[in-house]
Amino acid sequence: MDIKRLLSGALAAALLVLPGCHRAEPEPVDPHAGMVEVPYGSEGYVWVRDQKGVALSEFTAADFAVEDGIARYSGPYGSKIGVDVSEHQLDIDWQQVKEAGIDFAIIRAGYRGATQGSLNTDPYFRQNIQGALDAGLEVGAYIFSQATSRAEAVAEANYLIALLEDHKDQITMPVVFDWEIPAMDDARTKPLDGDSAVTEFAAAFCGAIAREGYTPGVYMNRHVGYSQYDLIALADCLLWFSAPGAGWSDFYYRHSMWQYTFEGEVPGIPTAVDMNLYIELPPPATPTPEPAE
Repeated sequence: MDIKRLLSGALAAALLVLPGCHRAEPEPVDPHAGMVEVPYGSEGYVWVRDQKGVALSEFTAADFAVEDGIARYSGPYGSKIGVDVSEHQLDIDWQQVKEAGIDFAIIRAGYRGATQGSLNTDPYFRQNIQGALDAGLEVGAYIFSQATSRAEAVAEANYLIALLEDHKDQITMPVVFDWEIPAMDDARTKPLDGDSAVTEFAAAFCGAIAREGYTPGVYMNRHVGYSQYDLIALADCLLWFSAPGAGWSDFYYRHSMWQYTFEGEVPGIPTAVDMNLYIELPPPATPTPEPAE
């Protein structure tokens, strides 16, 4: 027997079990590092990017109820029931709408073409805004954006501002940037799906709108709100969250308006209509600066 080899092997084995001499196992990787779990409609809860520094929503499921197609809010703040309309709702009897208990209307003023990029006025905008105001509704407006650059977003804001000029002192609800990806394959915005550069477009639009004295807003669904917009850059914009059929306004971050159905039925409106609930949130608290050391 080779005594030296035997002793050498025994010594090596002993060293492997001595405290501090074993190889450390790597720390397990947290697959959800930098993420937060949020409600996501019919999908239950999902993990999304944690946008640190963005104010969180105060809403809970217990704050909301939907009865006979109308959403109600029972939390600590006031609320209003509204519709958003465009040419697709055809001729609206706004007095009937008011008598049905609708408080406000967000009216499409214009839109940018999805494939050619031209700016257009909604054919029913003027009669809708005048009719809603005459009936005593509070009014806001939106433009369907297909901006592919900051310059185009500012152009859309200026186009909307010009359309609202005759009613400037009567606009009490938000003036909104509604950027979406249309279904057609040749949409100009298709390459921007998921690109956070769209945040710059929304922020530029809101800045132009705010300088005119309006309340700027940004419309978004879950996909755009969680994966595309950097919400910290939109802190000065009212957020309008679209989640039809969710049962409550479950967006994780602070927002003021919930679009809860595309299939609303309102006397005076001849077609299905989008319906919304606006919550009169107080201004966000300003963080108290820490004392200098």
